[in-house]
Amino acid sequence: MSRLIVTYSYTDYNFSKENKLIIDDGDDVKLKIFAEKNANLEILEKISYRFKKPYEIKWYDTEKFNLILEEKFINNNESTAIQEVEEELKINEVIKEIESTEDILDTQDDAPVIKLFNLILKEAITKKASDIHLQIFENKLHIKMRIHGSFNNVFSLQAAIASRLFTRIKIISGLDITEKRKPQDGRVTINLGKRPIDLRISTLPSYDSERIVLRLLDQKSQKLQLNNLGMLDKQVGKFENFLDSRNGIILVTGPTGSGKTTTLYAAIEKIKQKNINIMTIEDPIEYKINGISQTQVNNKIDLSFANGLRSILRQDPDVILVGEIRDEETADIAVRASLTGHLVLTTMHTNTPLGSFDRLNELGIDRKMLTSSVICVVGQTLEKNYEGDERSGIFEIIDMNEELKGAISESTEENYLKKYLSTEHTSINEAIKIKKENKEIR
Repeated sequence: MSRLIVTYSYTDYNFSKENKLIIDDGDDVKLKIFAEKNANLEILEKISYRFKKPYEIKWYDTEKFNLILEEKFINNNESTAIQEVEEELKINEVIKEIESTEDILDTQDDAPVIKLFNLILKEAITKKASDIHLQIFENKLHIKMRIHGSFNNVFSLQAAIASRLFTRIKIISGLDITEKRKPQDGRVTINLGKRPIDLRISTLPSYDSERIVLRLLDQKSQKLQLNNLGMLDKQVGKFENFLDSRNGIILVTGPTGSGKTTTLYAAIEKIKQKNINIMTIEDPIEYKINGISQTQVNNKIDLSFANGLRSILRQDPDVILVGEIRDEETADIAVRASLTGHLVLTTMHTNTPLGSFDRLNELGIDRKMLTSSVICVVGQTLEKNYEGDERSGIFEIIDMNEELKGAISESTEENYLKKYLSTEHTSINEAIKIKKENKEIR
């Protein structure tokens, strides 16, 4: 079996990573060299001779050097991964080699299917995609990505490649490569340079093939601070006051992909420095937070949200994060936990924050329990920033004033409850208007 031989120059990523030297050839007079303390200095004279220039070195510790390396190469938007592969690997050659590869379990670093998978990942990260969709139709494997909320077709390949590529994805995520009739879910953490990227993999059988979706969770890119989420200044202060509560439920609502989990993690980051025991039950654990205990739901061993929450309550927690309230049992345990001296942070899928009261009532929580347990409901959505394509959170925070509690004891119907919101309440539509006036969003 043939192999592609890839060479690199003094200014590419592989050279810089291996030698711990970053070469900047932008100056006509001299080279600028960024060096890590353990850099390969023996090669400096060769570099100087190659560029016919003297050089100037700036030294950095390992952490700072890796940040510079990442900024220069991984976040370089001037040339995408697809352009790079056309120049260096010639994607058609990679595809041909995949077709001729006999061993699809070949895990050598230069195996073509691995190169193809890696370039897809790098393209997704370069474009700041949240999801990668792989699906066959019309005899093509279509690679689509969700970028800043929009669904984009990035490129297409021959359908014959799908089997090898799907097998590679299943292998690294611990899925059954022979199972194509049932949906499967997996997870794996990969490294792009020094940056860990968590991948959540979901497979689903379709009419004549499988489709695979990979969700990218870039821990380093997350702004896990309340004042970076997009809240108005007065909303940040109000939310922080609720986080100081010793008990009750803080409920975050919104559509899928609106950043609910990120808000909960930012809240945990805010309070974790206190001398308190914080524990979570999640499906999945999207980001690892140092200093707290995080538990993953696992239905194969009957570790559901409800069962996990029961066990956590025996672990002397002060604060409990429940990834999502999905069923009556979880709702009941979460409410009872909040009434017995625990602060519970959780999410629900509802169209509006006020709609969460009706939803909890449908899940068996009576109105009296609602008014006693829920202390705050946060609604959120995402809108595009005024400049660029990234999105910012838009928030609505409902606090449980006495008028609203009295109204809930009568009815959980949304239109009825609207009349009893605080006069200082800022709705999502009002928050959007404010941020547009401030030229923060479009």
